[in-house]
Amino acid sequence: HYATAHVVYGNSNQGDIAIRKAIAQQLTTAFAPRPVRFLEIKWGELTDRVATEINARCDLFVIAGGGYIFLKADGSPGHMLERVRELDKVRCPIFAYGIGLNRLMHEEVCALGDLPEPTREKIRYLGERCEKISVRDTETARLFALHSGKPVALAGDPALFDLLRGPAAGLHFPGEHRPHD
Repeated sequence: HYATAHVVYGNSNQGDIAIRKAIAQQLTTAFAPRPVRFLEIKWGELTDRVATEINARCDLFVIAGGGYIFLKADGSPGHMLERVRELDKVRCPIFAYGIGLNRLMHEEVCALGDLPEPTREKIRYLGERCEKISVRDTETARLFALHSGKPVALAGDPALFDLLRGPAAGLHFPGEHRPHD
């Protein structure tokens, strides 16, 4: 069997929930017929106690979901990327799956090629710690090409694949007819 520590950043909206469900389904399918167990943690909860449990029980550590890399207008990292060195606690292979770059649309932002050195270092470190990385968009792929040298796979947002099969279980999308409505 495979046990994965699956990093999620909470379930703040239906999109986050859809991504979480899609990733769990896709990982379960990828390892079938072997059963997969998930130990989900939120970013910022990688305490020494949690890391000890991950290192004892998990075969993989998966950083999953959309806006993992948030850059502020000045190019400094958001709180998840700022804490990337917490990955030092994890001893099993680390994979980043469907991660993406988020920036606030109303801000004038720092060009990706002009990021401050501390931000570039954190992106390099993330590339070094991950065995493989898939990203959801070309801008995130460009970010890694500029600052990490780590080849990444452009895979799209994991929730999109569920939408091709129909709405993710338990979600209601505007305009969708549900028999119990």
